[in-house]
Amino acid sequence: MLPRWRLTSVALAGALLALPVPYWRTRAFGSLSVVHVEVLALLGLAAGWVVLDRLRSMRTPAGWAALAGAAIAVGGWLVWAWLGLGQGVGTVLAVSFALGGLLRGREAVRSVTSLVVITAVTTWLTFDFSRLLDLPLRDFHLYLGAGATVLAGGSPYLTAPITSTASKDQLPFVYPPFTLPLFELLASVPPLISNTLWVGASITAVVGALWLLGVRGRWLVVLVAWPVVAQGIAVGNVASFTFFMYALGFRVGAALVLSGMFKVQSMIPSLWLVVERRWRQLIAGIGVIAVVAAISLPVVGHTRGSPGRTGSCISRRVWPGSLGSRANRSFAGSVLRSPCSSPPSPSPLP
Repeated sequence: MLPRWRLTSVALAGALLALPVPYWRTRAFGSLSVVHVEVLALLGLAAGWVVLDRLRSMRTPAGWAALAGAAIAVGGWLVWAWLGLGQGVGTVLAVSFALGGLLRGREAVRSVTSLVVITAVTTWLTFDFSRLLDLPLRDFHLYLGAGATVLAGGSPYLTAPITSTASKDQLPFVYPPFTLPLFELLASVPPLISNTLWVGASITAVVGALWLLGVRGRWLVVLVAWPVVAQGIAVGNVASFTFFMYALGFRVGAALVLSGMFKVQSMIPSLWLVVERRWRQLIAGIGVIAVVAAISLPVVGHTRGSPGRTGSCISRRVWPGSLGSRANRSFAGSVLRSPCSSPPSPSPLP
């Protein structure tokens, strides 16, 4: 009879494998249904786990074992594509084989718990693999669109309420004005460079956050492939950087405040600084945000080729559209009043 903890692991693995069953007719990746992807992912993961486990049992150096696993995955995918057997099948098998090798347990700790990990990753691949290719970097391109709008002399913020959006790549820009200089800079370079810099920085931020939380070795790769993380990187969301700030906050309390520079709700964990009475860290974080905002104020909304615009005029062009109610905009207009004869009309979102 299985010990209770092993029986629990088997039950959990079975429950994970059963999750996609109600969607068995749904198309998941190319011409493959959800169940097809699940079966292929499970086979690939099991094959990768067994092959890498055998290589390590023969005392193959870790580097050579990893290289062999990568060669098998890539080589298998190329052969499959060359034979014309369907790239969808070959892609799922290759990716799951590579992940299976990463999940291989150490010789001394092989157990039924590995089955839980394999089935969990199977479910990830089944539900989320195809979503990684859905409008790649769509969020980052929204940020670039905001930067390009400001460079063109317009405001990236909404000037009227919206009732619906046509697609995920046409959402409004909702981040604070002091983030705009960064996106102006990225919008001013070729897309290949900006995309590469953003994706590289996002992966570095996520890996750094996981490292700060104690994750090491192959599990860094596995957790970067976790849909919660991988999808954020794939769409280019700023959440990768707020995650790093959150993880850093355990060592540097001010980082908890800085994590809210893009998303205000990310600042909620900074209440811990209040509870712990870490006033210096709290004030330091608020001070950094205030300095960044003050430095960016003359730059935000700067119109290329329009000499004579003052900082106050630039400020009025960007801020009021993001302040919400008519009362707030009226207040902002009185505070940020400038000598400009008339503010330029905002450009529509790209």
